Amino acid sequence: MLEMTFYIGQERDLIPADQVGRVSQNSVPYPGKPSFQGRQGDYNDQILLHLRNEDDKSPVNLSGANLILEGILPDKEHRVVDNTVMTVIGSPEDGNCRVALPAPAFAVAGQYIASFFRLIRDHQSITTLEFNFSVISDPILNGIKAEDHLPEYYAIRDKILKLQETLQNSNDDLINKMNQKFQNELASWTKQLQTVLQTAQNLQTQMDALEGTIKSNQVVTVPDVQKYVTPNTLLGTLHLTNMQEKYPRVRAFVYQYGAGIADAPTGGSEVREIECRVIRDHRDTVSVYISPQQVLSIMPDFVFRNGRVAFGRNGAYINSGINCLGVEVDNSTVSAFDMNDSLVIAKE
Repeated sequence: MLEMTFYIGQERDLIPADQVGRVSQNSVPYPGKPSFQGRQGDYNDQILLHLRNEDDKSPVNLSGANLILEGILPDKEHRVVDNTVMTVIGSPEDGNCRVALPAPAFAVAGQYIASFFRLIRDHQSITTLEFNFSVISDPILNGIKAEDHLPEYYAIRDKILKLQETLQNSNDDLINKMNQKFQNELASWTKQLQTVLQTAQNLQTQMDALEGTIKSNQVVTVPDVQKYVTPNTLLGTLHLTNMQEKYPRVRAFVYQYGAGIADAPTGGSEVREIECRVIRDHRDTVSVYISPQQVLSIMPDFVFRNGRVAFGRNGAYINSGINCLGVEVDNSTVSAFDMNDSLVIAKE
């Protein structure tokens, strides 16, 4: 392996930038300037470098440093810039490293216009280490097409291309998601619109039916309806215990031939639940309201006046002749029941 020793701080006679191409830098000698010779088609030729300080010949500390190969090929058109050539040998404080020259550096035969290693630390150029670089012609490979060798540039370019691809994929994915969301929303809006249109059609049908009913004078007033649907007539007041823990559930029933009524048919009569409204009057009492009209709609022959009350643990039972009303309570115990003595249920 070829060895080169460079002395940092050594006096040099360098070519001005505007003269590169007219005068070959490699034709400007200075003491100890090393030389390297390769052949077209070579790959991974290695050089062992020793970096020393000019003043005391001590090793150059390579900690955190890097060497970049830079050169203008003999065709004066293409260049090589490679920041991946350096490998430190031993301890960085010893100032020794190995460089591997890339294949593109041997593409064109002839003397390099300029060739050097640039010493970099903390992204700053410390110095350049010039050396003579010549490539011997290979009759077989002669005429090979040269190109710029810029691996750092290509790495950045590849990252940019990869980023562009990622952004494009993300953009496509976002567009697909937005399109899908729009389609879902559109389907939902369409379904809602169809529901609204169907509701409007149903309302129109009902309006047409109502108009026909009005024209035939078969109209029921709101007060007439409320008498059937709103329990506003007081049945009586329940006195309860244990109501502090749980609010009671109260239900009302209408039937005939309750327990103890003479001449009751076998099995009594059907028991029907009716609507009731419960109002808590005090700490331990609730008032129960029913709708006489609803009772008569269920049992048209029901007649109730001057009812007699009996109550048990879970309810109160009132009868007037064979006609009976019952109130049952969950979650509380009935201790008394105050009957509304003025209650009358009968056809007018």
